[in-house]
Amino acid sequence: MTIWKLGDFATRPVVGAFEPEPDDMDLLADKHGLGLQKSWLYGFFRDAEGLTYCIERNFVGSLTSGLFVMTQDGDLSRELNVHPDSGRSARGELRRTVEGKTRRWSDPVFQKLPAGCFPEGEQSMELEFSREKLVYNEGDILAMEGVSAGLGMQFFIPSLDRPLLYTSTCFWMEGTFQGKKVSGPIWFDNSFWRHGLEWKEYGYFLDKQIMWHVFCNKFDDGSFEGGISSPAAMASHRVW
Repeated sequence: MTIWKLGDFATRPVVGAFEPEPDDMDLLADKHGLGLQKSWLYGFFRDAEGLTYCIERNFVGSLTSGLFVMTQDGDLSRELNVHPDSGRSARGELRRTVEGKTRRWSDPVFQKLPAGCFPEGEQSMELEFSREKLVYNEGDILAMEGVSAGLGMQFFIPSLDRPLLYTSTCFWMEGTFQGKKVSGPIWFDNSFWRHGLEWKEYGYFLDKQIMWHVFCNKFDDGSFEGGISSPAAMASHRVW
């Protein structure tokens, strides 16, 4: 048996579900002494031809570094590749509302500056979620809306050196992606760890996180099954 320091449980997680009600999700309040360090938005969608589209955007406070757009370039035999639309996505400071029954990120601040102060053709961005639904627009890149897929998932790692709380909520989205009708799951995740370190510097990314796997299935009766699995936390949990 491995012997740890007093009060330390290394990377053994506590895993569970939670009710993703914005009124109860105070992102500005510390959790187990940890503050919110980063939020991620990512999803996978398919069109009628079976082509896959993927996005990822992260937030640090009111700042975002832009959107990764990945597609199969219209060819089912090809792997996902980063699409040039990534360079047209909004970045910098956003207006955000983090209290009440909805959460909202919108109105990229730099786009209110005079012409020439931000890249020509940069698209706007709007994200809003409540307990029941999520609305997400990235100008002419994508426009989607979806319903909650159920309970959120969370794990907490009570490590003395690298404590971590990670939460994930899922929505099933429908709308358009680069003009094509698509549908599929999107996740909005929040991670709490020690202030002052970026995720790639915190140890889990380099030492523990071999892979990150999430899934969400929608059944004919409208119900959902979803889950998350990661060696970073050595945790797996499913909700229905």
